[in-house]
Amino acid sequence: MKIIDISNLNNEIRHLGKSIEDYESTILNIHNIIKDVSFYWDDKRARDLMKSNETDKLLDKRKIEELTEVKEIYQFITLKYSELGKKIEFDLSNESSVDKAINNYIKQLEDIISMYNRIELNLYKEEEKYIKDSKKRVVDLKNKMEQERTLVNKAYSKLKEINNEINNKLVTLNIKPVREKFLKDFM
Repeated sequence: MKIIDISNLNNEIRHLGKSIEDYESTILNIHNIIKDVSFYWDDKRARDLMKSNETDKLLDKRKIEELTEVKEIYQFITLKYSELGKKIEFDLSNESSVDKAINNYIKQLEDIISMYNRIELNLYKEEEKYIKDSKKRVVDLKNKMEQERTLVNKAYSKLKEINNEINNKLVTLNIKPVREKFLKDFM
């Protein structure tokens, strides 16, 4: 059973955005500090550190882009699921059993309607109005259940469509693990 709460997703997006900003600010400050140190320190190790710093800075910028892609996917997921509601609970593996249960219920209602149709109303003049009213309520219920079945099937189709779109987005995501170099390698 999947439970998707749009407000929780929005909170995660805000938290992720703040984390990305903090990471970007911190890591770029580190790179700038290392670059500033080059003014005071000039030997082979310093030049190696500065060269590595530039390479690492490019890698870190790419990491920030990757994290931003993750945030955008969260935003996409939120947008898609919000089309269905603020809180969604579903299990796509239950689709056939839910459809079967609804169809069985509709079939039972059709059987009851069939029984009403077999009643010879001319034999039950006093109860005729009650029988007709009861039959109408069953017919109305059957029609409402058919509408509900259509809505349920549309919801399952929409959920599958959204899941496919999300999976297609996730396939395009290419994230490498974050690796931090230790300054001691250059000391």
